[in-house]
Amino acid sequence: MRTTALLAGMVLLAALPGCTGHLGGDDPPAPPPEDAGLDCSHPALADSPLRRLTRWEYNNTVHDLLGDTTAPADQFSAESRQLGFTNGAASTPMSATVVEEYEGAARALAATAIQAPTKLLGCDPAAKGEDTCAASFLASFGRRAFRRPLTPAELTAYQTFYATQKAAYGFSTAIEMFVGAVLQSPSFLYRVELGMPDPASPDALRLDSYEVASRLSYLLWGTMPDDALLDRAGKGELATPEAVRAEAVKMLDDDRGASAIQDFYVQWGRLGATPTLHKNAAEFTPAIGELMLTETRMFVDDVVRHGDGTMSALLTTPATYVNADLAAFYGIKGPPGAAFERVDLDPTRYSGLLTQGALMATLAHEEEPSQVYRGKFVLEQLLCNPPPPPPDNVNLQLPAPDPSKSARIQLEELTAKEPCHTCHIRMNPVGFAMDHFDAVGRFRDLDGAHTLDTTGTLIGPADANGPFKDNIQLARLLAKSQAMRGCMVDHWFHYAYGRAQGPKDACSMTALQSGFEASGGNVKTLLLDLIQTPAFLYRVARGDVQ
Repeated sequence: MRTTALLAGMVLLAALPGCTGHLGGDDPPAPPPEDAGLDCSHPALADSPLRRLTRWEYNNTVHDLLGDTTAPADQFSAESRQLGFTNGAASTPMSATVVEEYEGAARALAATAIQAPTKLLGCDPAAKGEDTCAASFLASFGRRAFRRPLTPAELTAYQTFYATQKAAYGFSTAIEMFVGAVLQSPSFLYRVELGMPDPASPDALRLDSYEVASRLSYLLWGTMPDDALLDRAGKGELATPEAVRAEAVKMLDDDRGASAIQDFYVQWGRLGATPTLHKNAAEFTPAIGELMLTETRMFVDDVVRHGDGTMSALLTTPATYVNADLAAFYGIKGPPGAAFERVDLDPTRYSGLLTQGALMATLAHEEEPSQVYRGKFVLEQLLCNPPPPPPDNVNLQLPAPDPSKSARIQLEELTAKEPCHTCHIRMNPVGFAMDHFDAVGRFRDLDGAHTLDTTGTLIGPADANGPFKDNIQLARLLAKSQAMRGCMVDHWFHYAYGRAQGPKDACSMTALQSGFEASGGNVKTLLLDLIQTPAFLYRVARGDVQ
């Protein structure tokens, strides 16, 4: 359990067969070629990244593995964003600090777990014998923690480790040290995938059933496979794409199916810091920020899993989820208690995600909304067409506000000339469309004493163009856009696979985009299609894999 031993294990992991692929990077996504003659008869794959559990996944996993509710990974070093998300292969680099964090968490988790030995072991050592309980526990716990059965060599090594520690320190300490060692193993901390040869595709390795089960559970549930899913993997019931899709349908229908959908949209909207936003409005508190996050999570889950399921519905539905406190904050009619309920909103004011309090508060300054932040967000996150960064010689110091002029007039005057105008002519109007929402996400009728002008023209890629009079019409423009749907496929690819798409992903991308269009932009369909692509079911064959 020593740090040096774990660090050595992490280094050795790179030498495992099949673990020599790159860890991902921030290369810009490459769109698939517009070649109708693509040969997709055999899987063509980019390097499969080796992914480590994120802090969110770690917390979920130790909760399901040990019943832990302390969320120890909240204290770990934060991941970086890769392609907009924190679950990419390059988002979680290993360091000596991270190794120490894992060791501390493993020790604490093991020490807590052994306090209830019968619950941990699933066996009463006083009644059935310590070694009898240990024998079954080593295999069962290892299977659950590694998301696959222990190999004979691993099981022998852990049995020897247990016997040695028991002789030196006693039964309880031996079990505690075993649990701590497993929680520091690369096979627990990483999603190791070796694959197996596929005679029909010599350049690709088909993931085995346990590896597929793990990919499914972390994509759809954000946690380890449960015993039932591991059992199905052990019986070979995930051996075909059809079986994998059928399993995914059941997993999405399960209550746990909300997890990844909610996580995706919180990360996509960059909403995680909502409770810690600093606002001048005293009534905006961390508690209100948490309620806003709950609102968005419940809204996206309701639309995607239980409702229409389309991006159009996510952008145009005039309804949300609130409790009494959040409804009072927004100044709308809501339920009487602490429980969240769905409420219909004024359709002339509210329209889906782009009017959610968490997003509007995040895309704002301390006291005033930010038309630039909001416009840039739409271009970047909904259309994958962000403006370039400002030139180095641009003066970014804003002049003092002029209360005699509206914020719109002041921004238009400030950005009317080059080098600002070319980019701001695209960003500003989109931001103006959302001016009815103040710095803390509440609807307003005026900008101070000034009448709000929310009209403008969307200037985006391909079909994402047209005039609008307000946020409602802007949302409808975006909802109709094929460019928007293509952008969302890109985002989901990055989230699901932990890397950017490359030229070898052309067949996967073509299938995903075609399926998303055919479904009318149905996000649930996209999720099911994501687990059918070669990028999900296979990994690159390496010469060092036997």
